[in-house]
Amino acid sequence: MPWNTEVNILFDVRPVGGAKVVRFLNLKLKVCDALANMKTNPLVMVFQRKLILHSNLPMACPIMENVLYNISQLTINEEIIPSYAPNMDFNVTLAFFQRQIYLGRVFCQGSIKRGA
Repeated sequence: MPWNTEVNILFDVRPVGGAKVVRFLNLKLKVCDALANMKTNPLVMVFQRKLILHSNLPMACPIMENVLYNISQLTINEEIIPSYAPNMDFNVTLAFFQRQIYLGRVFCQGSIKRGA
């Protein structure tokens, strides 16, 4: 993956019982810069440790082309989600661009359901 590849991160949430989806995060970053700075955020570091255990994703550039990367058996639990987070549905979209040309996306969806 070229050094100038960018990722647009969208994080949308909908509280349980809520009709309106709220865009919690809309962030555009250079992929290599983001990987290089993951260690500066404690919450991101927890998630990074889980990714290292459950994926073959590279944690630094360069990211090799024509390699099938995967994440398997990854559970997002209270170690990553703060205990004060309310019950909600959420989705995260990672859209990748190089020189403003769309390359592809990763879409993840999930729910927080406590006391269910």
